[in-house]
Amino acid sequence: MISSPVKFCEHPFFYRRRPTHEVNVGGIGIGGDNPIRVQSMTISDTMDT
Repeated sequence: MISSPVKFCEHPFFYRRRPTHEVNVGGIGIGGDNPIRVQSMTISDTMDT
């Protein structure tokens, strides 16, 4: 098995983001120092369980 020097998650509560390049998609910045973006394609109420 090949081991990577970069761990996926060293600790679930003390994490750091990996450095990435920023790209713009439809005028929205993704990567870099931007907040994490989540896209949802649902039109229904997600709290309706």
